[in-house]
Amino acid sequence: MNKLKYENVNSFYEIIENCECKLECVVTFLALLEMIKQRMVKVYQSDNFRNILIERRTEDA
Repeated sequence: MNKLKYENVNSFYEIIENCECKLECVVTFLALLEMIKQRMVKVYQSDNFRNILIERRTEDA
């Protein structure tokens, strides 16, 4: 999740590609859901089964 600190937009695939096991992927996804809930990130997906894009919200938004 450190990638979100340094890059404004990431794909979900880029974030989970370094996970070593399924459990780590699940925990990462749950952390993403919590960040969405807290309005720390915006999430976009162009169509079903497409890549999920995660955009870090700015302090002003």
